[in-house]
Amino acid sequence: MLVGATCVGPDADSWGAELALAIRAQVPLPVLRDHLRAFPTWSEAITAALD
Repeated sequence: MLVGATCVGPDADSWGAELALAIRAQVPLPVLRDHLRAFPTWSEAITAALD
């Protein structure tokens, strides 16, 4: 489970919102990693960090 996150960079608000929701909903890390994203370019950072 993710307990905190810091987002810095272009469009950080969009993928930061995804992380905030994951923290609040207590989404398991495997579910967060395997989630399909509409714009995978920036959110690939999330997948890379979880691998």
